[in-house]
Amino acid sequence: MPMSELTENPDQLNIYYLPGSETSKQLMALLEESRVPVHTIDLSKDRITPTQVEELLNGLAMQPEELVSKDSPEFKELFPDVDLDTADWLTMIVKHPEIIRRPIAKRGKKVKVIEVPTEILKFIELETY
Repeated sequence: MPMSELTENPDQLNIYYLPGSETSKQLMALLEESRVPVHTIDLSKDRITPTQVEELLNGLAMQPEELVSKDSPEFKELFPDVDLDTADWLTMIVKHPEIIRRPIAKRGKKVKVIEVPTEILKFIELETY
């Protein structure tokens, strides 16, 4: 399914994640147990566009730099001393999604950064009404 179709389906639960992240591993296991239909976007394989990143950021009411884990080894190695504008941050996130700080859940216009895997249960529950 092309990414543009993903963003237009209001009932589809989409999870943007990095498979190496411990939070992502726990989240995916929890979703598998719950048998909730989900479309996963593995950011290490699936490319996202600046427009898709902007949609996520708009849903989160965040600036691009807030989505980045500045403490991560990947960020420190790739961008040890940066002063970027919004367009540069978007480009950096698209080219290096490994610097995104946590998995992101999206359904329709609702978007949430999943800090703790169990947060997805409340997100799904709120979305079922």
